[in-house]
Amino acid sequence: ITMIAIYIYTTRTIKRKIILLEFQTLLCSSAYHIDTDFYLIFKQDGTLFFASNDFYQNPTHPLHPDKHVVNILDEFIGIDQTEQKKIQDAITKGKATDLAIKAKNKNLVLHLDPLKRPLGFFVLRAKKK
Repeated sequence: ITMIAIYIYTTRTIKRKIILLEFQTLLCSSAYHIDTDFYLIFKQDGTLFFASNDFYQNPTHPLHPDKHVVNILDEFIGIDQTEQKKIQDAITKGKATDLAIKAKNKNLVLHLDPLKRPLGFFVLRAKKK
């Protein structure tokens, strides 16, 4: 009976932790999306980790784990080589940066912020100018 009680307690505790973790993820995701058109979370090497729903709503979305975040942005919003270089340089420097870019007849401001935890991750938020 003791083993059954431990199993039930452990199972319920794990379920509660999973629910709390999912709720925290929802809160963070919603917070990043405030006042932005879209956002991406990626590693410093350009590997995409998370994208806002805007990317998934497009049936031909450019998301692929082997693509660099700059290439994903190019396919999604259409940016020229100069703008791509600006974004890549900002990622390489690893510092918070605001970039004004022109993409597909839109003027956007990209906010690039390194995350404090975990190290080596960035969030890129786009906002219409």
